[in-house]
Amino acid sequence: MWREWKYVKDYISQSGLYLTSWLFFLLCLIPSLASGDEIKCLEFLHLNPPSPTIQLLKFTTQSHCGSPFSIYSGLPRHVWDPDRATVMIVPGKRPATVQPSWVRTMAQELLARGQENVLAVDWLILPDMKLTEAAEQIGKKLSQIIQRLLIIGSAPDMFHLIGFGVGAHIAGTAGYNLDGTIGRITATEPMPALGFSSPLGHVDFYIGTGFQLPGCARGLFNREKYLLCSHHRAHQIYTSSIRASCHHLAFPCQSVADFQQAKCTLCSSPGLNSCPEMGYDITWLPSSRPLAFQPMAAFLTITSAPPYCVTPLLLELNLGGILSVEAKLYIQLIGNAVKTSTMLVSGHHMTEFVANKVYQFMISADSDGDFHTLSLEFSTQRLLYLEMRKRRISIHHLLLSYLPKGRRIAYRAWNITAVENQRVEVVLEKIWV
Repeated sequence: MWREWKYVKDYISQSGLYLTSWLFFLLCLIPSLASGDEIKCLEFLHLNPPSPTIQLLKFTTQSHCGSPFSIYSGLPRHVWDPDRATVMIVPGKRPATVQPSWVRTMAQELLARGQENVLAVDWLILPDMKLTEAAEQIGKKLSQIIQRLLIIGSAPDMFHLIGFGVGAHIAGTAGYNLDGTIGRITATEPMPALGFSSPLGHVDFYIGTGFQLPGCARGLFNREKYLLCSHHRAHQIYTSSIRASCHHLAFPCQSVADFQQAKCTLCSSPGLNSCPEMGYDITWLPSSRPLAFQPMAAFLTITSAPPYCVTPLLLELNLGGILSVEAKLYIQLIGNAVKTSTMLVSGHHMTEFVANKVYQFMISADSDGDFHTLSLEFSTQRLLYLEMRKRRISIHHLLLSYLPKGRRIAYRAWNITAVENQRVEVVLEKIWV
């Protein structure tokens, strides 16, 4: 099984937020796919340079394509307004023949959100140049560019750098060279091969459960899409979050196993009274700097399609009976106008369900609504045809509640008997808690 992680690290300085994410590092060296946008736009560098090269591109609502952006004294305000926030998008390593079309999409989403100063940091290096050296050199050049913008009237806390892959390290290097004064850095897919495999920030977001992300192929029939799908989810999720009406809630936890077993359902901690949220919107953060809460790891899952938000719930099973079984637990939630996909909630390995014990599981529903039925199945993978030989699991009490706990609705059911490898439809009673 190909194992992958999406890992996001948040660092908040006294002046702002630094946000990063990464997947299984073998994927990080693969360049971005080309798209049909290249036919219309060719503003990105497209010839191999003799030395590391960087240029700025400016995006506006008048064109999907970017245009070269030069810095000079007396730069008109209608071109760049130093009194407004500036967002710089830093793509990752790519061949000269490939245009990073996703940058254009993200830029247009930022413009639609109300950002006016939207720039892309386009860069190319020699094909055989080491990535660590590239990140250092291009990052230094970027810090010098920002310094020039500061001279003509802006402030460091007005800048937001968004990096992808090696671009994440370029953004971080630029911030380091500017003494950590940049207001915010969002670094998606930073590469552990460049020397940072341990948490660096106040909040470290982990997305997924260590396997292929939802919506990505689970086989090698299309090898390129299989390898690149989760890799590209980083900038896709962030782009989708810019104007999304939903939130990517995450839960502080010590490990993904503890997260799946619902050992981390509380969000509040000293200095932070809400769940951390991954994405463009950071209104959940306390306004005071420096932040009062201690560094933490936070876990979340996503759906298979934009806007990728899930509805987090807590499932509690109070088992009865006398039999214990090893199984995987699958559930599906059904309402009058909504139905979730079937979800494996007990993890990818078999779980021993012991009689007279209580089990809790995190549920990441891809739909929300007024549920009236829960379909569940204990899959033991035993091939039995005689009904009398099939084992029965007794559930004394079932409780399904929304997370975080502020939402007062919950569902419950009593005295359920499930037969191994068979679905049972459980009628839910809505309650207020």
